[in-house]
Amino acid sequence: MVIFFHGGGWTVNSRKTHQTIVNMLADATKTIWISVEYRLSPEYKFPIWLDDACEATRQILANKNDYGADETTKIGVAGDSAGAVISASICHEIKNLDFQILICGQFDFFHKLPSRTEFNHNIFVITRDVLDWY
Repeated sequence: MVIFFHGGGWTVNSRKTHQTIVNMLADATKTIWISVEYRLSPEYKFPIWLDDACEATRQILANKNDYGADETTKIGVAGDSAGAVISASICHEIKNLDFQILICGQFDFFHKLPSRTEFNHNIFVITRDVLDWY
């Protein structure tokens, strides 16, 4: 079972924007994927998205049978972009998860790594300026 958190710089997107890819991943892997919504900035400030994500994850873990899991089901978190940061952060807060899947997460907030310069072109869409805006 995969608990999924959408990307969007903590400011845009939703479960709806990511529903097609979540459905495709669930079909391709023959596993249960649960897409979780969380409150976004600028209306809601950090750490509200982490609080929401941890609460949803704890709720799913506590009631995993209601979501189609059993005692042997492996359960983890996944996310893209900001959702990857959320998933990684959850793993620091909740210890009984089996795995994490991090897709193009933003983990270099100070742009110190060489890849930040190498891939800072408009053809890559998410430039340093866009990351800083998020």
